[in-house]
Amino acid sequence: MDALIFDFDGVIFDSEPVHIAGFEQVLEPFGVEFTREEYCQKYLGYDDYEVLELMGKDFGLAFSPQQVEEIVARKTRYLQENLAQATKPIPGVAELISAAAAAGVPQAVCSGGLRAEIDTGLARLGVAEFFPVVLTAEDFTHGKPHPEGYIRAAELLAQHTGLAINRPSCVAIEDSPTGLAAVRAAGMKALAITSTFPLTALSLAHRIEPDLRAVTIEMLEELTD
Repeated sequence: MDALIFDFDGVIFDSEPVHIAGFEQVLEPFGVEFTREEYCQKYLGYDDYEVLELMGKDFGLAFSPQQVEEIVARKTRYLQENLAQATKPIPGVAELISAAAAAGVPQAVCSGGLRAEIDTGLARLGVAEFFPVVLTAEDFTHGKPHPEGYIRAAELLAQHTGLAINRPSCVAIEDSPTGLAAVRAAGMKALAITSTFPLTALSLAHRIEPDLRAVTIEMLEELTD
């Protein structure tokens, strides 16, 4: 395995409910209402800007660029204020990150979340030092399911480590169909966990686990053999 790449929301932290609550709060003045099921089916896996674009179309709203920036800023503040109290790390994630570091496996984060949110979460978990490459929504031209983020993550890890990082020998961990599509399109191996979607929605994964407690480096190595 040349590298291990993590999505953030639903993979490192069980933070999707906080994202949903944040959107509910900041969009309530615009008359936008949706259920958790609707959010997961239509919007999960996209970055905040793409979610607003999609919701604008679905609800007949034309957000101005200034409104978009203000909404995203308010939602980011909500997440930062509530992340620590409302979310917990995915079971087994800290142990897996530590095991990968001990094995010398380069690690990265590739997420549609915003950098301020990701940095807050990694610092809270105490694992920021293990991620020399953290790609967030601000770093992409095209969000998931486009493979740009994962391709770029492999390139940056190669630059950072001086190692040959071959995408077919990389494993990425995701929790959504959109994310899995991005991993597949990048030519990487995909491990899915059922933190957000049921097993039946994760058919693009090469392997599916309920969380990360039973995931070992040896198991991930087998995916790339």
